[in-house]
Amino acid sequence: MFIKDYLLYNSKLFSGGAIFLEDGAEIGDVLDGNLAIYVRTNSSLLNEDVTPAAFWVNNAYNVVINNAVAGGTHFGYWYRMLQTPDGPSFATYPNYCPYRPPFGRFFNNTL
Repeated sequence: MFIKDYLLYNSKLFSGGAIFLEDGAEIGDVLDGNLAIYVRTNSSLLNEDVTPAAFWVNNAYNVVINNAVAGGTHFGYWYRMLQTPDGPSFATYPNYCPYRPPFGRFFNNTL
C-alpha cells in the first residue's frame, strides 16, 4: 500500500488515528508526505481511540517518511509491536510475529 501526500484533518470523525496500520501483518507499506492535523480522542472504549496517534503502526517493517503532525491530543507516531497479529489477520497469520521483522525506515518526520 502506498499512501502519499494526503491531508488528514479532525480525525475524531474516524477511530484510532489518522493513518492506522492495524493488524501487525502489514509489511512494505509506504507512508510518504502526509500531513495529519488535529488528531484527537474518540469516545470509544478502545485504548487506540482514547489515546490516538496520528500514525499508528503495528509492524515496523514499513516505510514512514516525510510526514508531519500538528495539533494532536496524544501521540504523533506510535509503534506497537505485538507477538501475534491483531484483528482479522490473526486468523490468516496466527504464527506470524510482528515484532521480529527488521525495522523499515522512519525518516524526516516532524511533529
